[in-house]
Amino acid sequence: MGKREIVNHWLHTAERDWRSVALLYEGKQYVHALFFCHLVIEKILKAYWVMDSQENNPPRTHDLEHTRTKIEDVNQLRLWLLSGMQSR
Repeated sequence: MGKREIVNHWLHTAERDWRSVALLYEGKQYVHALFFCHLVIEKILKAYWVMDSQENNPPRTHDLEHTRTKIEDVNQLRLWLLSGMQSR
């Protein structure tokens, strides 16, 4: 898989998990909804990390702060999020 396909994979699975968040929340399964929110954030961070780095494999961790610290320019991450996460 190329870089674009990997980024799209992370974003597609994050979007799918976000739909799960909505269903879990509607069903008052708040703890599970929160867990899936964590997964969504993790996958979005990893998509950006892949897009922004020379490598195609993001850090193998579920630690959001650790993954965020691997992103060199957090301001660029913010702009990317605000742009609707469009590929560069």
